[in-house]
Amino acid sequence: MLGGGRGSLLLKLKSLFLHKTEAAKPIASLPDELYIEIFIRFPAKSTFTCKCVSKTWFSIISKPDFAKLHLNFQINNNSRFILSGYDSKIQASQIYIITKDSLFSTSIFYGEAVVIQHYRTTFADSVRLLGSCNGWVCLQHYNFQATEFLCLWNPTTKEYKRIPDSPYLRSVQWPAYFCYDYKNDDYKLVYAGNTPSFTVYVYTLRSNSWNTLQTKLYSFDNFNGVLVNGALHWITETPSIIVSFDISDESFKEIQLPEEIIERASHMILKVLEGCLCVVLAVSNKAWVVREYGVRESWTKIQDKIADDKDLKWSSRNGECLIYSEGTDLVLYGPKHSSARRMKLGNLEIRGVDNYVESLVSLNTGIYLGRKEVIGTRRRGIWGKTSIRH
Repeated sequence: MLGGGRGSLLLKLKSLFLHKTEAAKPIASLPDELYIEIFIRFPAKSTFTCKCVSKTWFSIISKPDFAKLHLNFQINNNSRFILSGYDSKIQASQIYIITKDSLFSTSIFYGEAVVIQHYRTTFADSVRLLGSCNGWVCLQHYNFQATEFLCLWNPTTKEYKRIPDSPYLRSVQWPAYFCYDYKNDDYKLVYAGNTPSFTVYVYTLRSNSWNTLQTKLYSFDNFNGVLVNGALHWITETPSIIVSFDISDESFKEIQLPEEIIERASHMILKVLEGCLCVVLAVSNKAWVVREYGVRESWTKIQDKIADDKDLKWSSRNGECLIYSEGTDLVLYGPKHSSARRMKLGNLEIRGVDNYVESLVSLNTGIYLGRKEVIGTRRRGIWGKTSIRH
């Protein structure tokens, strides 16, 4: 009853309270622990309704500990995707939230993804998705005058926080990485560059400030990195190694590449496959996955027909599904059966894909999307919301 009939259960409980029937008495006397076990199974929007039913429910759902329990349950049971891109037809950036079930349940070769939420930016703005953690997304806004700012936004609660400009950077260029620091229960935005030594710029939410960390000289062909095992990783050109940056303790380490690789770093691509660090040779189908993190001898050679595709956006931990973007299509590929399906989101040219989950977790900013504090001098909201159902 708790898993499948969440909507009917909510209506029944609400009706009992509102009509103050005899049947409501035993429900009203339930221990808080049982209420929590029920409420964490509800979608986030349903918990908003629950808060209006009684003071007891309001108190339970408003606690930060409940938000974390709800988040953990949703991560394990109701995760989704968030996508960003540009629609040339309407000349505006778009943000979509779609269910994973809508992608994996259909057997058709070409179809439309089921959209849960859809946000369109104002004409003058473009938006880039930098990452998603625990229901919060990090977005980069920029317009034709090249002015830009960074913000954190919770699409479920509409809570919003603008990230202060870095005193060390004129602008944050892509790629940048929005990460959750599990050890310190904090959020960080990380950007890397050469100035001239290898420098990492870190915004930390808790201190609401930027910091810089430098290491020895490295030469990079690009700064396309991947997040694995709580650390960001990049391939260096000289010397030819992998440099990692631990998100929690903000330290650098070097990881040796497989001994068989003799190619230049410019011919290699880092990816995440099955939750493991993977290096791919761009000029062939050769790829290696490190099965035991940090142990060079654990690099294992694999063969994947499309492992060298540069547009890999997401891979499941069991390796059963890979998601690529190809123009306006989202391509779902199953390596086990060499099967592929294409999904479409209107005219959206997909630029970013990340895992997403509904979240009640608050940053306690007191600012919400569309309010005067967010709009500021621009006199218009950042997004206009459009409800879409397929």
